[in-house]
Amino acid sequence: MELCEPYDTLREFLPAHEIKEIYMIFRGRVCYFPQKPAETLEKYPDLNKVLTDSELSEFCRRFGGSNIYFPMSIKDINSLRKIIRAEFDGYNTAYLATKYNYSERQILNIVGHKLNKKYKPLDGQLSFFDS
Repeated sequence: MELCEPYDTLREFLPAHEIKEIYMIFRGRVCYFPQKPAETLEKYPDLNKVLTDSELSEFCRRFGGSNIYFPMSIKDINSLRKIIRAEFDGYNTAYLATKYNYSERQILNIVGHKLNKKYKPLDGQLSFFDS
């Protein structure tokens, strides 16, 4: 599976199950991580349940002093968009939204160009956008 940042960097020094736990803690948030492990644990005590002392030190070495955005999705966004476009059939917006933990609006934004090309009104058919 292709991971997006910062999850891809975490894979360099953490096992997959710990990356998933970090994802569950921080997803959808922008977090500032202090450079010192003690300060990081003070700010984010849940990390103590996930990371060992050496892993926390490495985490702070790589991310300390930075604001990091943890996306809602752990997968690479571009790869996921390609998958959604391929699975979209014009009628399964709600299904895809549930499956990929997106809103229906986000799904429609992702497949919008596909909708415009594939589902144009037939010749002579009226559209809401006709003037």
